[in-house]
Amino acid sequence: SDTYNISLLGGNWANTITYLSDSGNTLSISIHPKSKASFSVQVDSPSDGIYNNQMDVIDVMVTSKNISAVSQQDSLTTIVQTHSFMLQKLTENLEGTLGQKCRYECQLVNTGPNSDVYDLSITGEKKWIYDITSQTHTTIDAITLSPSQRQKFYVNVIIPTSGVTNGDSDSITLVAVSQDNPTVIKEVEIRTTSPFYDVSIIPPSTNPIVVNGQTTSFQVYIKNLGMHLDIFDASIIQAGNWSYDIRNKADTGSLEPMTIRGGVTDYFLVKATVPYDLPIGTTDSVTVKVDSSLSTLSTDTLQITTQIPTFDMIITQLPEMATVVPGKTFDYQVQILNTCIIDDSYTLSTSGGNWTYTLRNQTNTADLTTISVPGNMTASFILQVGLPEIESLSNGQKDRVYIDAISIGNSRVSNAWPVTTASATYAFDVTTSDQNEVYPGIPFLHQMHLTNTGQVSDTYQLAISSSKWPSVIRNSEDTSDIHLISAGPGETASFGIKVTAPESHLISNGESDTLTLYAVSLSRAEVQNTIQVVSQSRTYSLTIQALSNDVTLRAGQFYNYTLLFTNTGSADDTYNISTSGGKWNYALRNMTDDANLSMISIPSGCTRTCILKTGMPLTGVDNGGSDTVSVSAVSQGRSTVTCDYDITTNSPFFVFTVSQISSVTPAWPNQIKDYLFEIENTGLFDDTYTIQATGNWSYTIRNASDTSDIASISLASGTTQTFRLSVTVPSATAFSNGASDTVTINIVSQGNAAASTEIHLIQPTPFFSFHMQNNTTPTNVYPGQTFDYEIQVDNTGLSLDTYNLSLFGGDWSYTIRNADDTAQINSISVDPSSNARFIVKVSVPISNIANGQSDTVTVQCISQARPDVIHSIQLQTASPSFMYSLESMTQDMAVNFGQSYNYRIQIQNEGLNDDTYHINIEANTWDYEIRNDRDNAIIQSISVDAQSTGVFLVKVTAPLTGVSRGDSETVTLHTISQGNALVSKSVQLTTSVPIHSFKFTQLTENSVVYPGQHFLYHLQVENSGAYTDTYNLSLLPGNWIYAIRDKLDRADITEISVGGGLTESFFIKTMIPDTTGESDVFTVTAASQGKHANSASISITSHLPSFSFLWMQQHIQPWFCRVNPIITQ
Repeated sequence: SDTYNISLLGGNWANTITYLSDSGNTLSISIHPKSKASFSVQVDSPSDGIYNNQMDVIDVMVTSKNISAVSQQDSLTTIVQTHSFMLQKLTENLEGTLGQKCRYECQLVNTGPNSDVYDLSITGEKKWIYDITSQTHTTIDAITLSPSQRQKFYVNVIIPTSGVTNGDSDSITLVAVSQDNPTVIKEVEIRTTSPFYDVSIIPPSTNPIVVNGQTTSFQVYIKNLGMHLDIFDASIIQAGNWSYDIRNKADTGSLEPMTIRGGVTDYFLVKATVPYDLPIGTTDSVTVKVDSSLSTLSTDTLQITTQIPTFDMIITQLPEMATVVPGKTFDYQVQILNTCIIDDSYTLSTSGGNWTYTLRNQTNTADLTTISVPGNMTASFILQVGLPEIESLSNGQKDRVYIDAISIGNSRVSNAWPVTTASATYAFDVTTSDQNEVYPGIPFLHQMHLTNTGQVSDTYQLAISSSKWPSVIRNSEDTSDIHLISAGPGETASFGIKVTAPESHLISNGESDTLTLYAVSLSRAEVQNTIQVVSQSRTYSLTIQALSNDVTLRAGQFYNYTLLFTNTGSADDTYNISTSGGKWNYALRNMTDDANLSMISIPSGCTRTCILKTGMPLTGVDNGGSDTVSVSAVSQGRSTVTCDYDITTNSPFFVFTVSQISSVTPAWPNQIKDYLFEIENTGLFDDTYTIQATGNWSYTIRNASDTSDIASISLASGTTQTFRLSVTVPSATAFSNGASDTVTINIVSQGNAAASTEIHLIQPTPFFSFHMQNNTTPTNVYPGQTFDYEIQVDNTGLSLDTYNLSLFGGDWSYTIRNADDTAQINSISVDPSSNARFIVKVSVPISNIANGQSDTVTVQCISQARPDVIHSIQLQTASPSFMYSLESMTQDMAVNFGQSYNYRIQIQNEGLNDDTYHINIEANTWDYEIRNDRDNAIIQSISVDAQSTGVFLVKVTAPLTGVSRGDSETVTLHTISQGNALVSKSVQLTTSVPIHSFKFTQLTENSVVYPGQHFLYHLQVENSGAYTDTYNLSLLPGNWIYAIRDKLDRADITEISVGGGLTESFFIKTMIPDTTGESDVFTVTAASQGKHANSASISITSHLPSFSFLWMQQHIQPWFCRVNPIITQ
């Protein structure tokens, strides 16, 4: 435990430390370990000599008695505020028109403890006219307020009608200064804006086209760039050399002022009258001006260039160039395009050219000299060309003529279009067939072809030169010699050249001869052609081949090979044949195997066969050994031509082949797959084969009918048999996804173990894989609403698969639906390399959702084919976050019986989402209405955009009965976010009925008055309540004449208004009769209008003196001077 000394240091005001029942400037406090104690410091500020916001600072020092070094010091600051107030602008910044008066409602609230007077002034640029008025529209410069009293007033601004720029604004500062303490100042900025007016004349995209010698109208568009309705006048301020006029849109009269809404475009017409005799393409300009009728600042001008059309044309013809037979005519189809926007006509003629040219109409019924074409349209006509005879033309000669077109609309516009025509050409080609082989001493006819590649029929002369073998030109039927041949254009004529080669002993094998054929056109001798024709003598050659492969024979066995002899030469021939080499027995035999052969005859290009009989000796041949024999052939036509062919025969050995019949396909886990194999004994002896299968999985060799296991197969030579390999795939847990196993099938010949083979089979399993993704971008989902996530499953494997779908986690409601949202599902099937979609539907609860709460669910997808292939994704759904603040923009208010007051309430939507707030009032006995900001409708809710502010009114009406002065009611205004009912705000509003009380005092005592004079009794009403009240004044007169007068004795009054805590006075004017020695009594009553039960009366007695008039006059004069400030004679 420890004891602490507490002391106060510094400070100018009285202060005291209090702990339990002890007090003083210093104290001691004992405290147990881990405990605490509290004490108080009381500060008493002086009652006078204090200025506003004066402060006093004292230090509190706490020091341990046991260890003085253990101490702590803290400062306390006390501030006394004598004067404070609020200056409020109740009207938002305004936009007014020129010459308009804008009124801003402002309010002063005395928040200090003392009554005060506040000076009002305006500072700032003050380009426009300002004044400050009371609610009764009287100019004021100060306002007097009691504590907690508030008073409204107006700041008026008049926007001048001139000297204001477009969209101009003016800002001033309203300043309120406390008279009792000028250092207490409040300022409010007021900004007033004049409207923005602007207009633009939209330039045309192209110059308006006008026609010379005519009146043409074109449209001029204007756009109201301002935000307000405007009225525009259009005028021509500068015209060019032509005549212009502004017309309305219907062209029915002059243009009236155009009314156009802000941001809208409209148009009027400008009519141009153009002289006739002007060059094409001539331009002129006109300057158009548009002025706003509402603002002299809104104006625009535009210079518009008008243009006369260019009157131009384009000429084309089909075909581009024609080819015409000499002495014939041809018609060109010609088209003329009028590229001007108006109709035009053209004079047509031809110039240049050496042949005959005529222009005809499109139907070729008449000659043509002029043609009319609508604007931007085409017209057609014919150009007819006639060619001279052939002797006047060179081969393929061309001629060019010009079609001359001149615009009738403007003769300066013309076009000379060239047209080229070609005369038909003379040409031909000569070709021969590919067959050119001849027999020695035997004539051969070469087939020849002449093709007329020209454009007209022709006859050609033929001749031969440079041939060493006899040759002659024959017709195609080989019935006569010829020297001329004819062909039409594009036709082919055939003929022959007969060549006789010398006897074979006079020429070498395959010797050739070349001759040259000359052909000349009889129509045009300069058109010639030559071709070389080759004659090749027949050749001698042959080949030999066996029609069967080498065979294997057992000892003492014979085999007949079939040999094929082919005469590959171009001449028929006979060959001497024989065998050589070889250790076994061989003989060449005819195909019936009944006679030996020593020669064979074969036509050219043909084949013949014979037998080579082969016999294996009984002994002397190694097992598996072989022997080779050579078969030879020698040409009798040419002994130098020979051919040899070797044949090898083998001794027997064991051999077999194995083939797989069934193709390998993937197998699923736990599936049994069978594959068929065929084994063929390709050896010459029967054999038995041992079969064995090895691998990591279960494999069994079965017979072909799958009725029993087998270990071997016996086959006769040359036979086949099938067997079965049975594969059992283990469960999916025994191997990885897409794994495979290799089985080795070993087959061994029992006749010769060296004869063996292995077959490797790879058994695959399908690879199952997929990908799942969320295709939906999540958004905020409001409570009570649903949202669909589109989930896509991509089957990236090679097999069809079905996937089980499930959901895990999440506190909200989730369902899995098909893609059409028509049914709930728990699985989905997807083809390989394809995708499918489904929906995860989330429903956000309508209640018990925290602001901005989110929920996460896991979507899991499992392959049915392979359950270890799993994919999952998480979906997070968030509800919006709603935040806002609620405050009353007006203070608590006092309202008289039966009267109403509007509290101005502001909602600031601080969230990122638009929201609507439900509004209600709790615990109320008075009448309340929730109204919109314009006070023209009752509302129950208000909508506020994100990051924006909304305002509404709460109208309270004090009861006429059932409440007393000073009674008040506090209600709670509740607002609830419709976006999230858990988000709410409240504010309390307190309304009271003001207390009305007053004192009625007679300031002038009962007096002695004098006959024939007036006398004023001075009375005073002091409003001891807190709110302004009006008092009805009534008079119960005696026998004299009385009147109630204002405090300046200017007018009769029946009531007087007095502010809370203030006083006002008035007079009772007494008109004294001309009698003496009398007295009279009257009663005056003041009654509160705020509280009718509050009234007070004063009775006053006046006396007339009984002394003589002269004596009274001597004494009244000094008295009159004394009361001069009160009495008016």
